[in-house]
Amino acid sequence: MKNWPEQSIRTLVLLFVTTWPQQALANASSEASFTAQLFRTLAALLLVLAAILLVAAVLRRLRPGFAPTTGRQLQLIESQPLGHGKTLYLLQRQQEQLLIAVCGDQIQLLARWPAMPATTDPKEPSCSA
Repeated sequence: MKNWPEQSIRTLVLLFVTTWPQQALANASSEASFTAQLFRTLAALLLVLAAILLVAAVLRRLRPGFAPTTGRQLQLIESQPLGHGKTLYLLQRQQEQLLIAVCGDQIQLLARWPAMPATTDPKEPSCSA
């Protein structure tokens, strides 16, 4: 009986939580008033959701950077893990390629050069006869 205060508090909270919704429903004057309250709550919820969508649409129009971009400007060409949390990344951005080294929380640009145009498969020699 050492924990009798805790047990009594738990019992009171449990009793309150389980009987409060029943008392709230019992206090409703009729089924119609409960239904009317339910519809008012749903209407308020829909109004709030419509306001959120409206604000998002206005922000997209005013700040184009706010909306996710449809076209990707950065493309991962290849990645090469080097071990111990070190990785090399070959990226392409518009008409240039970037070689980036990532080590832990550090990022370093190693090289930058113009992107090579798409050519035939290097395994197949291009011979003109």
